[in-house]
Amino acid sequence: MQSRPLLKSVAAVCAMTALSGAAFAQSAIQTVSVSAADRAAASSVTSKFFSAMPQGSQGTNALKIRSDAVMAGSHNGGGYGNRGTQNPADLEYNGGNTISTAAQHPIYQIPSGGPCVAAQPTTCWGDVPTFLKDLDSSEFMHITDQYVNAFGNHRYTLGVSFKWNFDVSATPLVDADMAALAHAAAVLAGVSGYGHVFHIFLAPGQVECFDSTFTVCSSNVFCAYHSSAVFSDIGEVVYTVEPNIVSVFGCNQPANSPNGGFDATYSVLSHETFETFTDPDGTAWWNNTNSGLLGSEIGDECLFWLFDANGNYISANPVVQNFNGHRYAIQTEYNNAAHACTIEPGRGG
Repeated sequence: MQSRPLLKSVAAVCAMTALSGAAFAQSAIQTVSVSAADRAAASSVTSKFFSAMPQGSQGTNALKIRSDAVMAGSHNGGGYGNRGTQNPADLEYNGGNTISTAAQHPIYQIPSGGPCVAAQPTTCWGDVPTFLKDLDSSEFMHITDQYVNAFGNHRYTLGVSFKWNFDVSATPLVDADMAALAHAAAVLAGVSGYGHVFHIFLAPGQVECFDSTFTVCSSNVFCAYHSSAVFSDIGEVVYTVEPNIVSVFGCNQPANSPNGGFDATYSVLSHETFETFTDPDGTAWWNNTNSGLLGSEIGDECLFWLFDANGNYISANPVVQNFNGHRYAIQTEYNNAAHACTIEPGRGG
């Protein structure tokens, strides 16, 4: 019988104790501001990783986007196998940390005079809090069990929400801005480490790029990404960046999706959330084979897109799932146990 690798799964332990995490999670929406100290912290991180979901409009040759050197390397991994079988699409464990339990904290960019309101995110992003709670309670989330070595229910709870009062900037924001914002929220909450994930939701019209060259951006290359940064003062902070993609061609869902354009938000958020839990630092679960899937994470391998007869992108091709009586059109996730993209944790037929 093949032995399973011992995962270095990290429990939800806060690295800072300025506030009780449980008490803070019950508080009202918090206003977060980015200070000079936050920006200084972001400019001097000791470790940084990000992994992005490409836009479907790049076509069938869209590549995985990672900040490390994995894509340029040569690998001979054979894929993680179950019951003596292997599949070239299987994810392989690369030795790093996973997240077995965490509080999830939305951060909403709120421009002045606009329609976006943190207390009612449905205006600009859909019902993010309900989706996160539904996802946490779903069988779908249990696909992660095999990767994070945890099997209980309700491991990824909804934490406190934040609002960031910041007008849409004509100059794109960059990842250093996002790292500074995540740092500010973590300091305000008095928490850090793998037990907390911050989801940053940008306002409609706000473009974000990886750096000040403004070449790899939410306007032309990616839909969203997940990241981690190790700060010298508070340690590791894990976050995702969710540009407003409700009407962005290349990230869109089919026109008949049950929640309209908001299903694009839900699907991309699900994609980045699964990848955050199973590969927060780019060192845990990803495809290690010398193939077109090299470097792909749990969500990347299940990006199915619709194209017309001429090869032109139409939309994503999701599966409609029902969580707590709510229907969502979201992508599947890769399940090593089934050697397939699935909506449930079983081995399949």
